[in-house]
Amino acid sequence: MSLWQKHWSNTSSDPRMQMLITEMGPKGYGIYWLISERLTACEEGAVMKQRLVKDMCSRRLNSNYILQVIDNYYLFETDEGGYVRHHPVRIGEMSAHTLHGLRTGKFPQEQTHVQRASNETPNSSYYNVRAGENRTDNINITCMTHVSEKQSGQTGDINPTVVALLKEHPQVKTALGELACKPWCIHVLALFNPLYCMWRQVTCLHSGYSTLLDRHWEEAVVEFIHHIIVLDKADEIRSDQNAHYYFANFVNKYHASGKKLLAKLKEKERNVKTVEPAPSFPGTNSYEEYRGGKRYADGKPIPDWAPPRPSATAVWDAGSLCWTEL
Repeated sequence: MSLWQKHWSNTSSDPRMQMLITEMGPKGYGIYWLISERLTACEEGAVMKQRLVKDMCSRRLNSNYILQVIDNYYLFETDEGGYVRHHPVRIGEMSAHTLHGLRTGKFPQEQTHVQRASNETPNSSYYNVRAGENRTDNINITCMTHVSEKQSGQTGDINPTVVALLKEHPQVKTALGELACKPWCIHVLALFNPLYCMWRQVTCLHSGYSTLLDRHWEEAVVEFIHHIIVLDKADEIRSDQNAHYYFANFVNKYHASGKKLLAKLKEKERNVKTVEPAPSFPGTNSYEEYRGGKRYADGKPIPDWAPPRPSATAVWDAGSLCWTEL
């Protein structure tokens, strides 16, 4: 019997996959799918690690690369018997915050298939399923734990990660106000997470005004927050991936929200270019002129370090480097 597996369109947006591509490039991405296909081809969905590596290893594919993909990116798990399976947290359901906690040891590693089977979840489902299987009957309890914790999190206390990000982005802090304690805020603030740098570059390119959007990323996020609050769309943002998808559509210049954002960013840049900065030299008075960042007296330039012109008849003497009264 032939088996098949779903290939989610946002696979490359998963933080684990982004980390894999960043560290190993497209080669690591290809190795992941080679391993995934071999696991799906088995009725049990698991293969002995030693056998898997031996079968995949070739003159062009070193076993070290295979083991690196299996062991280092939380895309697969190896149980006590040495069998490799897909990780219980499916693609698109692990946030960057959780991944960072796993890598740093802040969060414990997920239970293996053998440990879950010995407890209370014998019907755990994995990322790959056969055609015709009903996913509704096989909800993965382990992978949904983190999601439920975030949705039912404290509403009075702000997440420490959110507090740190708000200090770095004061405009976002002002836009959120008292809503910073809401569970959806951490997903919106994940738009600043460096783990999603590849996604940010792709989003800027697809927006139609990549350079402008990247230069004013924080302003775009602020407008996105206002959009969420005004239209009451907070319930639609339950993960980092939800925020990514929503934001990418929000900034697209072919959508109404993207056109409005583009016009606002262009207007902001025009205002910045036309407004001259206030003179920084001391004692500015009506006896001098300030044009294009330079000081002038009766149409002649004056050094920036020169003292203020004392009167309308004073002339700058370049020889003595002082003002002279005529």
